[in-house]
Amino acid sequence: MDAASRLRSCGPSSGACGTRRAPTPTSSGSGAPRGRFWCTKSPGGRRSTPWLGVARSFADVGRRGLIGRSAGLASLGLPNLNLNQNQNQAGPSWTKPQTLLLGGGEASVSFPEWLAGCWGYEPVLVGVQFPLGKQFVNRETPGVTKASIVEAADIGASTRESPVRQRARWVLGSSGSGADEDLAVRLSSSLDGLLGEGTVESVKVDSKNPRRVSVLFSTRRRDGEGRDARKAELFQNYGRGTLLGEDSFRSERLWRQVSQAKNNGYVYDYCVVEEFERVGDEGGVSYTKYISAFLQSADPKYFDVGEKAVAVYKFEGLLSKADCEL
Repeated sequence: MDAASRLRSCGPSSGACGTRRAPTPTSSGSGAPRGRFWCTKSPGGRRSTPWLGVARSFADVGRRGLIGRSAGLASLGLPNLNLNQNQNQAGPSWTKPQTLLLGGGEASVSFPEWLAGCWGYEPVLVGVQFPLGKQFVNRETPGVTKASIVEAADIGASTRESPVRQRARWVLGSSGSGADEDLAVRLSSSLDGLLGEGTVESVKVDSKNPRRVSVLFSTRRRDGEGRDARKAELFQNYGRGTLLGEDSFRSERLWRQVSQAKNNGYVYDYCVVEEFERVGDEGGVSYTKYISAFLQSADPKYFDVGEKAVAVYKFEGLLSKADCEL
């Protein structure tokens, strides 16, 4: 099937309930070291779906090792989140939001004016959860392979032990209220930071349809000889911003990413939830991001899970004012 046809077909806490040794790596595995997997108990005493915390060995485990085994990962004691929780509450999107074509969401997200300006931050991966089990995650799940989520092109590259500095910018809205995000700044900074300087060729936001973003970039070949040109088209199919208080804000955006590399084309759906809260007297902003990954309808296991998230990645950081020279 050619690319066009494929695109058309589109130390543990006291709540620990036990441990088990990770399986011995096979010759085809990532060679990750043995480790422990901790699960937590809910207040009622029942086992809860654990978050997989990011230990120092994550850099060795990598994305595929994270999906394939729990070796080297220890629970950070992150709370289990109710899969049926109200979508207006804090936390990730556990189900895919209704798209704009079906009447869901806003055309774009307007952010609070206090976010206007250029910011530096280091969003680090602090947790991963597979709400329905790892059997529903494969290499076509957003986040498993590089650049399958453009704004987090290498899921495990930025950790507390080795954070990756990035930038983001918002400009005051043309309507005179709120602030609009300059997505070109964030995506360029993230891709270059996570995949190496010079990765990005261009990031263009469609002037007639700001919900569409075109990204041209390249990645180094596995043999280290040269680079491969790649392209990603992003379509925002849902967006909603909620002011939770004078100093806190939550945004939620559903993206469809159509990626092309060589003769291959892939489609990914993921929802990005961001929570911002002003802290302290120096103008800093606490930042939390959740990325929820969904299966495509062509996936053999789609009808087992429907529109529910099969993987959720959690990031944390602190925004501080930065130089806006680009």
